[in-house]
Amino acid sequence: MEDSIMAKPKAADRKSEDDYLESVKRKATVSMDMLDAARRQAQVYQRYYDGDQWTDAEKRTLDDRGQPALSFNHIKPSVNAIIGIVERGRTDPKGWGRTPNDQQAAEVATDGLRYVSDVTRFNATARECLQDFLIWGIVAGVNELDEMGEPGIRRIRPEEFFYDPYSRDRDFGDARYMGVAKWMDENDLIDLYPDAQDKIKQSFDSATTGDSFKDRPRDGWSWIDVKSRRIMCFEMYSRKAGEWHKCVFVYGGVLEQGPSPYLDSKNQRPRNPIIAHSAYVDIDNCRYGVVKDMVSPQDAINKARSKAVHILNVSKLRVSRQVQDIDGVRREWAKPDGIIEADEGQIEELGDRQLAPAHLELLRDAKEEMRRQAPSPGIVGRQGSAQSGRAILAEQQAGLTEQAPLLAGFDDWKLRCYRAMWE
Repeated sequence: MEDSIMAKPKAADRKSEDDYLESVKRKATVSMDMLDAARRQAQVYQRYYDGDQWTDAEKRTLDDRGQPALSFNHIKPSVNAIIGIVERGRTDPKGWGRTPNDQQAAEVATDGLRYVSDVTRFNATARECLQDFLIWGIVAGVNELDEMGEPGIRRIRPEEFFYDPYSRDRDFGDARYMGVAKWMDENDLIDLYPDAQDKIKQSFDSATTGDSFKDRPRDGWSWIDVKSRRIMCFEMYSRKAGEWHKCVFVYGGVLEQGPSPYLDSKNQRPRNPIIAHSAYVDIDNCRYGVVKDMVSPQDAINKARSKAVHILNVSKLRVSRQVQDIDGVRREWAKPDGIIEADEGQIEELGDRQLAPAHLELLRDAKEEMRRQAPSPGIVGRQGSAQSGRAILAEQQAGLTEQAPLLAGFDDWKLRCYRAMWE
């Protein structure tokens, strides 16, 4: 009788844990599935920044045609120019007292934040996060203590960041949950959670692997990688009744759960340590950065120049049978100042050389559009030397006005990071 009474709570606890596992897995699955298309599109933007701006199908087509796949990367200098603007205007954190009596406490806060910023190299982290912000459209970091007990911000790689797909606010203030989905080696995860070894190994027996076994699958995502014994581990923070709870889980079970260990300084309630912000949000809740608008002008630059070079380098002639020295005609035609003596109608050019000026005009339009997307020359110091100081200042102010909405969002993210480190 006593054994049966004791068994019921254990069975109930097991069922409750299973239900909880299914609920967090459901959230993670919905998020990863709904964000997969946007994530893969953002990877395309990253490739454009890195200079990989032709698809495999386009390269094969151009290779069959004998046309060069030229890439003149205008996106990287444009993105780096924005990063340079932020770096040039960077300031150290400073605390301000609400009343005259708080002035001394504000100075202590200022010294503390600057010390933490220096020790944790937060400026270097923020620079990497700004690049994610501009290319992927999302910046995210975890406010946590390092091995030495120093508070800081750990960058979350954008491809590992998942969140409530129904969130619309740029600062994710309306998100019900968010977290980090990271591939880990089986042994490394067991070292972190030795008591959950059975749950980790069970994941390899019960999880469906899908069609891909890569850390960055092109056609979806999976829970495990059987071949290399790697497993997808989720660290999720979800909101319940105004408080944030932490859960670390894999497919086979929950490894850690409970209230968030980080508390709000105002009411001492568990808070979300993940601080995130997005550059832009479209009508479908997809987050994107400035590179999205640069892709089309970049394609136009590459394809117009590639086509123009191909037209100018490739030429075909139709030669009458009456012409005896065909090789001589070919050599003279290849010369920029070649002379060919022939009767009218004996030699006819076949090709699209008459279209070369049109492609060059399209190239000029594309480059002008790319300049409009990038920071103005006045901001980055490329204005003409004949301009007066007043004209240069006016141009710089106008250029900064165009970048203000974008950079204000990143400044707000940094401000929230400093406040979280102080807490």
